[in-house]
Amino acid sequence: MAFVGASGNLLFKTLMSNGIQRKSCRVANVFWRRPPGNNISIAKKSPLWSDYCMKTKEDILSSKPKVILALGSEALKLLFPEKNISSSRGYIMEWNGIPVVATWHPAAVIRNMSLDFSFKLDIKKAVDIYLKGFDSRLFKQPLMDMFPNNKEKFIELLEEIREKQLFFSIDIECQQKPAWRCNCIGIATGNTAVNTMPTPDAVEALKETVKAVGDKAIFHNAMFDLTWLYGEFGIEWSSAPYDTMVMHHVLLCDQPKSLEYCVSIYLNVPSWKEMRWAHDETKWIYNLLDCIYTHELFFVLKKELETMGFWDVYYNQKRKELLPAQFMGYLGLRLDVEKLQEHRIKVEEEMQEIAEELYELSGYLNLNSPKQLKELLYNRWHLPTGKLKGKVSVNEDVLKTVMKKIPKSEEQYKEWIKKYLKWKNLSSILSKELKVEPCPFTGVVNTSYNIAGTEGARWSSSAPLWGGGTNFQNRSKPFRDIYIPRFDDWVFLGADYSGAEARIVAWRCGDDICKKAFLEGKDIHKLTASMMFGVREEEVTKELRNIGKRIRHASNYNMSWRKLAELMEISWAEARELLERYHRAYPNVRQVFHLKTQEIIRRTKMLTDAWGLPRIFTGRLDDKAFREAYAFYPQSTCTHTLNKALLELWEWSKPLNWVALQFQIHDEIVLIVKKENDKILEAMERIKKAMLIEIPIVDLSTDKVEPLVLPIEFKIGLNWGDMIEFDSEEEIDSVLEKIL
Repeated sequence: MAFVGASGNLLFKTLMSNGIQRKSCRVANVFWRRPPGNNISIAKKSPLWSDYCMKTKEDILSSKPKVILALGSEALKLLFPEKNISSSRGYIMEWNGIPVVATWHPAAVIRNMSLDFSFKLDIKKAVDIYLKGFDSRLFKQPLMDMFPNNKEKFIELLEEIREKQLFFSIDIECQQKPAWRCNCIGIATGNTAVNTMPTPDAVEALKETVKAVGDKAIFHNAMFDLTWLYGEFGIEWSSAPYDTMVMHHVLLCDQPKSLEYCVSIYLNVPSWKEMRWAHDETKWIYNLLDCIYTHELFFVLKKELETMGFWDVYYNQKRKELLPAQFMGYLGLRLDVEKLQEHRIKVEEEMQEIAEELYELSGYLNLNSPKQLKELLYNRWHLPTGKLKGKVSVNEDVLKTVMKKIPKSEEQYKEWIKKYLKWKNLSSILSKELKVEPCPFTGVVNTSYNIAGTEGARWSSSAPLWGGGTNFQNRSKPFRDIYIPRFDDWVFLGADYSGAEARIVAWRCGDDICKKAFLEGKDIHKLTASMMFGVREEEVTKELRNIGKRIRHASNYNMSWRKLAELMEISWAEARELLERYHRAYPNVRQVFHLKTQEIIRRTKMLTDAWGLPRIFTGRLDDKAFREAYAFYPQSTCTHTLNKALLELWEWSKPLNWVALQFQIHDEIVLIVKKENDKILEAMERIKKAMLIEIPIVDLSTDKVEPLVLPIEFKIGLNWGDMIEFDSEEEIDSVLEKIL
């Protein structure tokens, strides 16, 4: 019988939630018998496989369904052997004149609940076709005029866009070989799509359009296109365009961000992404379809954002973050080559010393070879076998678990693994931190920011696709001194919020003890340590303070005692006792912050930060989701506050030739400023004005707004690593004297 048990329950419950009863459906399997062990690969070897496939197709044709819902890979391949489920689900296909919607098999959803959201949307799409019908014209071509590789029509459409002030989508295609360059620019309006090679007259027409109506341009993943159009053609936006990827992120930040995925859940269209690998005229159609669907997607997302009440936070905040993010990524930094080489030599020497110590016990082996390492640890030394997802492994987390199982009588093996992990970490530093190169086009180290990179207001960054560069947000502090300002006689000026997340949590849960300590200027981590270990605050050592900081962070976000034990390298019992001691000292964290947050997302499946940016929870509400919810409010509120300040500093600094935005790093903004005393002081005043703003925190214990102003700390330096910290007016002169 088809779809019984948990899979059937999920399927028919989802259908019923869309108004479709079980008896209204014709349900069938590809293979008409249950294979041994329910293993489909065994069924495929059966001589009956092809017979049953044929019978299933005949059964479908004789039933004349209004729509086919193909559940899982095998059902999809029965009808479309060349397609795969991951890139086909959610799209409308046609088989013998019958519309088909494919989605995940319910059993796959049960195993991986992150698929649940798209599974339910796909079923709703199939039900809508069943109830409302289906327009077969979609499969001939979208209902608009398309002009592939037509420069004249491209320029003509741009003139119409300028004249009528039309919204228009834009997408570029780039080739990597023999060298990176843009080889196609496409645009679309409500009824026309056209693309062309980037000839000088086509580029000039686009420049004119951007100057006139650049704020009506629509991209998907604008950061790539904006940076490329500026870098290769000098096309610069003065007003922020729209980005459907960021619009989707505001609505569904925990879902995939690709255009392919967004179209699959928001639009009722056939798949087109398989055209991307074409080498003939099809590639021009592929680009036009990107433009067409981006244009259509924009209006669907705009309506959804307005309905949900999130249009303002997108339009006035997230949209405007694009241009400063593009500027900072493209501005880049220079490398201090001598300092880089010093670090490389030091790390290589330390790695060699550790390797020689390792060889004394193990004999020579290739430390980069997992195969040789498994042979050594599990076959020669017979240590407890470490596994990851059922397979023998020697990755870092697995080896840490193995170390805990090694008896004291074999302590030398535990020490060997510790040294190996240290060697592995140094190897990673050498290959990631110290292998950075300038971008071939700019001559400096660039990054590519993604303002929709995390599940909240935080950005992420990565090395640009076209080579060189690095991920600035993940650079380790000990190796930041290899980066210097792009211009001579400029300095870094940084400002970050002090204890931001801990303060936000205290205000969020009405923790009067912490609020009082913060307002009195006390070191909250010293206070935590003194309460944890029963010592006076002045007796708290640096080590104890770090433990207090770690415990506060772990407790605020409800980290498990197992995870805390692993991070602090203490026993489970010790970790559990530390967490309980913290919650006894600060009961509002658990009783207000955690419980009230749980109540909100159970009721609404959504949180918003202090400024109204949402986090919608589309998956299962389990402990993992709750921990993400506890982290979302303070982290997103802190970064959102920083980004509001960033926009103000961006508008202030744009016309000036002595200051520029350099970084946005989580809760820190870094500028570069000319090495002149008065310029630096002026920049500091502007930073204070921008960053010292009242945050409207809603106290969950009273449901009242309790304003919070996060204090800031400054630092300054000639390179990114060796920056001197100072937080008072009295220190400014002496610090500037050292720098200047």
